[in-house]
Amino acid sequence: MIIASCSAMGITLNRDMRIRLKVIKGHIAALGIIKAEIIYKNTQLEKIIDLLEEHCGQEISFFYKETFRHASVGTTFSTAAQANYVILKKQGLITEDIEILKQVCSVLGRFDGAVQAERINTACSELQRSYDALKAEIASKGKLYKAIGATVGITLALIAI
Repeated sequence: MIIASCSAMGITLNRDMRIRLKVIKGHIAALGIIKAEIIYKNTQLEKIIDLLEEHCGQEISFFYKETFRHASVGTTFSTAAQANYVILKKQGLITEDIEILKQVCSVLGRFDGAVQAERINTACSELQRSYDALKAEIASKGKLYKAIGATVGITLALIAI
């Protein structure tokens, strides 16, 4: 039982890293769509949200959809996003990832397209670095987490005996 529970912890760590990897990739795609729509089509944020759901899926678009819903009742997109950062945490993002998205939300709908595009480009680059680092960590430590969990479980079982 001890071995199984410790192994499960290792497997859970590995799974959480893979979930975060998928979510980061989804937000990079979402930001790309937002930038393209703002720069090339001058699309309003409310219509962009529909595109995000169509192209990025409900999980990724949910944060943007909820943020826009809050913003549509009289607050700025940035202020509305603050109320929804908990969604990003539930999706599996860590504080550093959320900070990157906060910077984007602080300019959406407030500045001209060029400023918004510049901030989105910066955020995409930073998220891509996080994605690449996490992918390398999974490759190098993913099996390690599983093995450490099993080893700790065996050790604890031996100590208990």
